[in-house]
Amino acid sequence: MLHNLQMVESVSLGRINMNSKFSSIVTRFILLTLIVLLFSTSAMVQTSGGEYYRSLIIVDSLRPNAYFGLYRFSQMTDPGWDLFRQTVDWAMNYQDHTTARICIVSIEDYADLLNVEDAYAAYNFLIDSMNIDSANISFLNQDEIITADLSDIDLVFNPRLRVSTSNIYAQGIPFITTLYNNGDISGLGNANIGLLHLNRDTMYVKTSSHPLTSNYNVGQLVLTDSMWMDAIYASGRGIPLVTVDEGEYVPAAEISVDHVDIYNTDLGDTAHIAVKINPGPAAEIEGFDILLSYDPNALTVVSVTQGALLDSCGWEYFTYRTGEIGSCEPDSVPREFIRIVGVAETSIVPGSPLCNISSAGTMINIEFEVTTDLSYECVAVPVEFYWCDCGDNAVSISNGDTLLVSRDVYLNDYLNITQDTTFPTTFGTPDVCITDESIQRRIDYHSGFVNIICVEPIDDRGDINLNGLQNEIADALFFANYFIYGLEVFTVNQEQQINNSDVNADGFPLTLDDYIYLWRIIVGDALPYPSPPSASGVNDTVVFIQDTLNKTVSINYPHPDSIRGVYLIFEGDLRPWGWGEDSTDTPFNGYYTRVLLAVYPSQDTLLFSHDSLFYYTGEGSLIGAYAAYDGINPIPTSIEGAAPSCCSNRGNVDDDLSGEVNISDLVSLVEYQFGSGTTPSCTEQIDLNNDWTLDLSDIIFFVEFMFSYGPAPAPCL
Repeated sequence: MLHNLQMVESVSLGRINMNSKFSSIVTRFILLTLIVLLFSTSAMVQTSGGEYYRSLIIVDSLRPNAYFGLYRFSQMTDPGWDLFRQTVDWAMNYQDHTTARICIVSIEDYADLLNVEDAYAAYNFLIDSMNIDSANISFLNQDEIITADLSDIDLVFNPRLRVSTSNIYAQGIPFITTLYNNGDISGLGNANIGLLHLNRDTMYVKTSSHPLTSNYNVGQLVLTDSMWMDAIYASGRGIPLVTVDEGEYVPAAEISVDHVDIYNTDLGDTAHIAVKINPGPAAEIEGFDILLSYDPNALTVVSVTQGALLDSCGWEYFTYRTGEIGSCEPDSVPREFIRIVGVAETSIVPGSPLCNISSAGTMINIEFEVTTDLSYECVAVPVEFYWCDCGDNAVSISNGDTLLVSRDVYLNDYLNITQDTTFPTTFGTPDVCITDESIQRRIDYHSGFVNIICVEPIDDRGDINLNGLQNEIADALFFANYFIYGLEVFTVNQEQQINNSDVNADGFPLTLDDYIYLWRIIVGDALPYPSPPSASGVNDTVVFIQDTLNKTVSINYPHPDSIRGVYLIFEGDLRPWGWGEDSTDTPFNGYYTRVLLAVYPSQDTLLFSHDSLFYYTGEGSLIGAYAAYDGINPIPTSIEGAAPSCCSNRGNVDDDLSGEVNISDLVSLVEYQFGSGTTPSCTEQIDLNNDWTLDLSDIIFFVEFMFSYGPAPAPCL
């Protein structure tokens, strides 16, 4: 299964067509204008530029289409198989199984299906358990499904491949997909967010009035064994039948860390933190045990007091302690802890509290003294929920009979970092703690930050979108667009945005290491302004292998689980794993195809542990490959199997035998860009600024190099 493959459409700047009669005059005028601008003003040319349920089974209210999120058919148990049977029958309008004709979308053909264990398990179930005639099951690959005549097909089934579904919908063929990206196309749900369901053996039947779920009671449904499944938010025409949310059955609460003085705490000042709760409509909180971690080099606890909710209810017990927590060994990030315990009623205090917590508000107030160390200016210092044992970050309800623990854990309100892992952890209560029904996953935790403002002069490193805030998730998403679209995404102040991209402070902006290090800062895995790189553990070379016959890209590296990001550039038009010829969602920009794969510090590191990275359609040659693991220490790379690069000397536009870069190359580049010149034999040699896009910025770069002592073109790979 391919995770975290980010592929975004690129837009190429078209060549400007001119009447050939005037092209020579225009070429000289453009060159002269550029040179005058550069010498006189050093000007920079810039480019402008209903209800929601996290659902496992969704059906279309108008068409026989369905999303089926229990995608790991090789792990499937009852009642999952029965739900799949019901979904297939409903989509085919309960047609006779012996005559039903089903088309399965595969990578290439039946032989490839045998190598995809989940798809093969579903295929066997259709034949062995539903008595579908194997002769009536056909296979189309991702390219064929785009134009195929499906008039003799009763159902198209997509076992988690990236496909264009426009042809299926245009012909009105019933369709079942297990890939959440297809859910949005069919109008069933929001495919921008695919949610890994962590409670892998439970789900909730939302309604029994639909034929698909008529055999089930409304409420919790338990599988006989756990399996992986993905959910999407039902929306549009989508009717959620089976959800991962408790919904109206068991509402989830939220506990969050909020910086009251947001973006307004100076070095040496006091930062005010509020731990807030929204208990939801069905729970009354009677007690809590909260464990928070913070960086002691940046923050010192001044006070911890109970919030307005506890004051107004007259809670009888509230205490805290700071420092180390017993035998809990924190990770490599500098940490100290605050444990805060509150109980509504105790036997040692006469009388009773006025109320339990049943409404939203502040539980805890914390004051921190902020360091005066200048290295922490412009830094968001994490204040995170932390788990050392099963009792941490737990809430008591129902006279102490029920303990609520984490369902999901977020950094701020954006990044879900939930994982089932071992203690200690910032990723939530591990599965080993769920020992009986009295322990329930019903709390979403939102860690927060103390935001320390900048001291003049301001270093905006990490503020990629130039909104005045550094190292945000928005900066990382903006930065990712650069790798796919190129420099044209920097439309605010291109020079400043390029400078701010040097997140790891190694003097080289716009690198994959910068991108990975930015994500490490965001999730609290690293601090800004890193230490100098060390040479340990990065001497091995990552070898990327392109098999042009079987159209695969694979990786060979002795430490694959340490890789966090890969950036690949192909010369030519290809689409990684299932991107159809009629799709507008293509990473091809007219010259190159660029693919960014990234695994963030809180996510699964197995993406690069498999030999094969992805399949592709189309044609292209791998000419550039980069890898990163910690954002500081570079990893050497090499390419095997692909056609050799034509580039021998970047800037040798006219490809003369001497290889010399001179004014004639600049003239040739301008003539080509503005439509009167011949197409160069090697496009990589005319990409002067090495941004994998051919546009006006290459001419600017060339003029600066020739006449303004600008940097020399980067060597060819």
